[in-house]
Amino acid sequence: MSDKKRMANDGFDAEWDENLDVEIVDLESLDDTEEDAPASLHTTQAPSWSVEPVLRWQRSFNRRRWRTMSVVFSLLLVCLVLLLNFHTTTTLLTNARSAVASRLIKQAPELSEKLPKPFAIAPSLAIPLTAAGFSCVTSEAWSPNSASIALLGYSTGCEYDSDNAVGFATIHDAHTGTRLVQIQPDALIKKTFYAQFPTIHDELVLYYQTISWSPDKQHLVLLLNIHPKSQLGGAAFSGVLLFDLEHKGMRVFLQQQGSMSFYQTSSPSYMEWDTQSGEVVPTPTVENIDPFVFSSNIPVADAYSWDNNGTLIPHRQKNTPTSAIGNTDGGSSFTVWQPGGVELIKQDESGGITFAPGVFVWATGFTAWSPNGRYLINGAFLAARLEPPGHPKPDAKTLVAFHMENLPVLPVRDAALLSVLRILGSAQTVGTFYRMNISWSPNGYLMGMTTYEQGRKNLYSSKRGYPVATLQAPTKNLPNVQSTHMGYYAYSDASWSPDSTRIFAQDPTVNAVVVWNIPSGLK
Repeated sequence: MSDKKRMANDGFDAEWDENLDVEIVDLESLDDTEEDAPASLHTTQAPSWSVEPVLRWQRSFNRRRWRTMSVVFSLLLVCLVLLLNFHTTTTLLTNARSAVASRLIKQAPELSEKLPKPFAIAPSLAIPLTAAGFSCVTSEAWSPNSASIALLGYSTGCEYDSDNAVGFATIHDAHTGTRLVQIQPDALIKKTFYAQFPTIHDELVLYYQTISWSPDKQHLVLLLNIHPKSQLGGAAFSGVLLFDLEHKGMRVFLQQQGSMSFYQTSSPSYMEWDTQSGEVVPTPTVENIDPFVFSSNIPVADAYSWDNNGTLIPHRQKNTPTSAIGNTDGGSSFTVWQPGGVELIKQDESGGITFAPGVFVWATGFTAWSPNGRYLINGAFLAARLEPPGHPKPDAKTLVAFHMENLPVLPVRDAALLSVLRILGSAQTVGTFYRMNISWSPNGYLMGMTTYEQGRKNLYSSKRGYPVATLQAPTKNLPNVQSTHMGYYAYSDASWSPDSTRIFAQDPTVNAVVVWNIPSGLK
């Protein structure tokens, strides 16, 4: 053996090069024969039939071809498994979709779940209604800049309990409660009525319904219905009073309606006013409006927007727990989730048909201004069924008995609403709650909920689904608050300021409108 061969053999076991490309060569090409080889190298030679496959395997082309065939075979095997397990695969996909659809259940806490203690918010202001000149209040509204609160009602009597009720409206500073403006509209309304309808000489009964600010903050609007006293249940009239906040002037528009029942004080379908001309704008005809069952006089949709001609257009829109609710007072669009209420119905009117799980119904009503402030919709209302994930669905017979066969179904908006439905469903079994009033903050982050159990008011996180704050009742420490007790509290819905930083509601226990400041960052 030469020195080079000896050095190579001596160092063979010393170090491996992991990157070395080793190849088995064709042994048959060697010139050495068994006779020429040293005795130490004599070995049993493998037959050619076993060596040739190995040699072919080493050639790069064959290796690549084998790898390609392996990949193709693997893909075919996977496809075969999927085809054989098609039912299982479909079930998995269905379960995945169900998991996405029921994500609200996972977000909303269970009733038995221990939750963080809600943050207690003390009221910052109380506006005593008697001191403000009211015997009762029928409507309230925030100004567009959240700086003022407008109130509408009566200075004597009230809507239904007095023949001598006198209409009254005021504007108050939302920080101090100071009365800035007061309006006594009865005289001008009656004068305009008798001039426009000279054949009617009866005494008039005025039902003040809604107070609203124009989007440009230049006008305060009072919406009302009028009945000649001798024709109650017959002819009725709708009216709009525009109060110019700068010049303190007033204009009145009136329109005759059809016959109405005594208990129905709003038109059977919504009215739209052109506030420039004082005329009523034609609106789509809505059939089968029944004021005594759940119904709608506007198409139920995810959201609504305005066209240039003052027409409200329903459309689809994806809502999330952090989506803005939209502003009906001049917003270019707004969602269906305006202040309203949810109820759980378990029996028909006669009590003959019972559906133990109950049917959830969402109902809301609103006025709406077009963005340019020209068109005003009054008396829009709608109702829809809610089907929380996992809640049993009523059959067709039950829906007919409950007069709900024409009600569309809306998806549950967020975890906060789902929590309210759970509370309502649980409490209904013991006859505690039959309705809950709810209202979302304009930015959509919080939902105010009013119950009829001690008038409790909570703020729920739309995303997390549990109460993050409780609105406390007024105390004697607030100016002009005379008394308080923990009985039936807060008849009115919680009304949010347009900037979502404040909220007010009527509190009959102290006969005042109470204002709370919402801490920034509360979600």
